[in-house]
Amino acid sequence: MSHMVYPGAVHSRFEHSLGVYWLAGEAVQKLKIYQGLELGIDNFDIQTVKLAGLLHDVGHGPFSHLFEREFLPQVIIGSNWSHEQMSVKMIDHIVDVHCIDIDREMIKRVKVTTCTSVSNVFI
Repeated sequence: MSHMVYPGAVHSRFEHSLGVYWLAGEAVQKLKIYQGLELGIDNFDIQTVKLAGLLHDVGHGPFSHLFEREFLPQVIIGSNWSHEQMSVKMIDHIVDVHCIDIDREMIKRVKVTTCTSVSNVFI
């Protein structure tokens, strides 16, 4: 129904992830400008935050939270599946299958961020 409220907008997971990537980048850039020396923010941190924003929802199933909260408990009794946990698995899968040469510490930080509510700040 959101298309009726915002008729010109797009509402896909893809656009959402690109928007979170951009917002996360803007937020961390502002932090670097105003508190970068104090917080020790460097380019590695900026790339990590942006990547976490881009990948934070990669583990969502079809129909997003409806799938996770309504469908799965009906099909798999006692399921504690979450899109955050699946996002971590998907990140590992993407890096491994496509032989992406990326710093292991960066991926570790991205996965930690994906599993916590920190990434939900940019939703």
